[in-house]
Amino acid sequence: SRGEIAHEPRLARKRSTDVDQFKLTSLKPGSPGKWADSVWFSPYLLINTAVNLEGSPYLGRRGRSADSFVFSPIYTGSQATGYAATISLERADRNLNLGTAMAISGAAASANMGANTIRILTFSLAALNVRLGYWLPNPRFLRGRTGLRRLLANIAPWYFAKEAIGRVDELTSNVYLTDGGHFDNLGLYELLKRRCKVIVVADAEADPTLDFNSLIRVERYA
Repeated sequence: SRGEIAHEPRLARKRSTDVDQFKLTSLKPGSPGKWADSVWFSPYLLINTAVNLEGSPYLGRRGRSADSFVFSPIYTGSQATGYAATISLERADRNLNLGTAMAISGAAASANMGANTIRILTFSLAALNVRLGYWLPNPRFLRGRTGLRRLLANIAPWYFAKEAIGRVDELTSNVYLTDGGHFDNLGLYELLKRRCKVIVVADAEADPTLDFNSLIRVERYA
């Protein structure tokens, strides 16, 4: 009918907007153990990124220069930063959604790249804006993110300066996330932490000499 044809473009635009704003929490609506019937048997998605810790005061973390940082429908965070409810992070950062988390997971080029950081180039890469990473509210300080702390969290030049000199850590109101491959390129580490009995890994990285460097590294980390 004419009415249906007239409303079709508007409906298409609405669907497009909804996809762009698809929230991580919408993958598992309901509470753990009380999932909606439509998602009860669906996979529980883990999106791996790396939280950069080049300036961390903890020697173990400085040795790796990063920690595994995971996004999931229920909780988000890392051992270094602690964990927070994903829905709380979505409220604190309105730009955080499924697409954002996936983009962070593939943010390969940056001034700070975990164990792959080239320190002599850190300042140059930051100054030239070769930086695909993302500043996310720190799960550790999410509950106290009010007043002065919230104001300081929005001072972008301060965080850019820490990024440019390679002094990012887990003790600031925001943490710097990049490609999950800067810590674990196989997505294996978080599954080991969950004591999964059977794990199937597809090692599809560029490895022409078949050295399996990523597998060896994640075994060492584990």
